[in-house]
Amino acid sequence: MTTASTRPAHPLDVLVRDPSSRPPMGGEAEFAAMVADLVATEVPRVFAVVQEYGERVDARIVA
Repeated sequence: MTTASTRPAHPLDVLVRDPSSRPPMGGEAEFAAMVADLVATEVPRVFAVVQEYGERVDARIVA
């Protein structure tokens, strides 16, 4: 998995606050369930690309 510290910088990254220094929002299973709920809410057509910040700190659907 690519993390904020290993991925190349993108020009639009300056517009998004990087919360990777915050503590995790639960264990792996709990975070995976939250991401699955987020994907189900956004209803992707075929698949979803999820960007994770830090180690289970936050996530968003980017495509």
